[in-house]
Amino acid sequence: MPVTGLKNKTWWPPYKLLLRNGTSNKTAFQINEHFEYYGSYLNRACYNETSTITLHCLTKHINELLPAVKELITDSVMPEDELALTNRI
Repeated sequence: MPVTGLKNKTWWPPYKLLLRNGTSNKTAFQINEHFEYYGSYLNRACYNETSTITLHCLTKHINELLPAVKELITDSVMPEDELALTNRI
């Protein structure tokens, strides 16, 4: 859910920005295509003290999908201008 702030600009919580921009090896589109190919769904949520990532998939596809989830967690990228905006808040 976006939050309005910073002179009426829409601001997204940092966890949504990090996970929606892709990784150093794959674009967000490529990652989304990967999950859709296997008929899976990746959900993310962030709260005051915790964050969750939930993967919904068939058990037989878990070996193909977990490395992509790991890459999202460990290798997310964020454009410098968006990172600067997030850090000001």
